[in-house]
Amino acid sequence: MLFRSIFYVLNQKASQIAAFSIVSGKVTAVTGSPYTLGSVPFAIAMAPGGGYLYVSTAAGIYLYTVGTGGALTLANSGGVISQDPAFTMQVDPTSSWLVEAVSGEAAVNAIPIVAASGLLDSTGTEQTLALPASTIQQLALSPANSTTPFVFIAMGSGGTAIIPFRSEERRVGKECRSRW
Repeated sequence: MLFRSIFYVLNQKASQIAAFSIVSGKVTAVTGSPYTLGSVPFAIAMAPGGGYLYVSTAAGIYLYTVGTGGALTLANSGGVISQDPAFTMQVDPTSSWLVEAVSGEAAVNAIPIVAASGLLDSTGTEQTLALPASTIQQLALSPANSTTPFVFIAMGSGGTAIIPFRSEERRVGKECRSRW
């Protein structure tokens, strides 16, 4: 994943995140890189502003803050923000939702997050939508300036699901916070 001039890559065999700075064609390891993870990583997602990196592992999804020069610091007191071992994930353009899917499960989840901290939004409710296939390959969200935002989910031979997504819907409690 490339953000500005910092590149993050997962190493599943070593259970690490490697971070590199690319300036004027020169590649340099970011201070502290590689970062050792507690379990095998599957996916990463960067918040649109670049301040937070989400790392999905076999143990769940961890939050890292991104410091000066791209250095990573484990947040949330080292705990997971979700126990899902997401195979693919992306933060929505408002930084209010972490949209993720687990391979082998026929569902997509939208986890409410706080844009200012990157942490789980305890006032919100995770949204789940059933999919017609469990062969999740990848997901993508339409850009911030989309008049009709969508989540696109590639499901291999199961086709591609195209799901309307409205991140600005904000209801709390038992009511939904997002409209699929």
